[in-house]
Amino acid sequence: MKDLRTTTTHQMSAPEAVDILDRLAASGVDACVGGGWAVDALLTQQTRVHGDLDLWLPANQFDSAVNAFVETGVDRLFPWGDDRPWNFVLHDGATRRVDLHLYEAVGQHLHYGGIETGETFPAEALTGHGQIADRAVRCESPHWAIKWHTGYPARPEDQADVALLCQAFDIDLPDGFHRSHHSAPRSPISRATPDPDRRKVTQGMVLLGPVLGSLHHPQAGQSWRGAILVQAPVHLRAAVQQPGSSGWKSICSACSCWWS
Repeated sequence: MKDLRTTTTHQMSAPEAVDILDRLAASGVDACVGGGWAVDALLTQQTRVHGDLDLWLPANQFDSAVNAFVETGVDRLFPWGDDRPWNFVLHDGATRRVDLHLYEAVGQHLHYGGIETGETFPAEALTGHGQIADRAVRCESPHWAIKWHTGYPARPEDQADVALLCQAFDIDLPDGFHRSHHSAPRSPISRATPDPDRRKVTQGMVLLGPVLGSLHHPQAGQSWRGAILVQAPVHLRAAVQQPGSSGWKSICSACSCWWS
């Protein structure tokens, strides 16, 4: 199978982000914008092109979120190399990609991650208010948006994002970051025309929702067909049937574990 990370150019425009947020809201999902779009939401203007849309979702609303994603066509898993049951990427087989972060409320805090390796942070971290295009959105708060841009080698866009937030909200720059000279939105990059061959590649990925679809399990190296079932936040489960076989087997399409 081709590596989709190198064969597809992803770009999430403001209208596309708003459409996804509207569909999630209509399904009763309390989504919070994170990542680069959270920065631009806080700044109330788009300062750069975004390759995806980061979203924080309550784990107990994931079933409803699946229906919204299926409606938008962002309905298959995107192998990223660091996928976890609480953090994985969905895409549409063309240019739109959503990076999901599932959390659970624990008192006044939110829990993100596994039982032993997870972390908790105050609920106020996801109480920022911003705007994408003309739509008001909930997003990461300024201080936490900056915090989540640290802890890893900063890319040029991270440097620019943090500098703009610190300037706008009068926050001290974290160590390793410097002031940016970008004060106005950058010119948008032209969207690439979707390649039909790339869509063919992605049609073999996992389709979310109560539908019949095909699934390719990379560890098994085989294609399966079956009814896709979803359970969050621990595992994404799929009941699958090998072609030519009458038996069914369950796998976890998030972490690739198998069970009977």
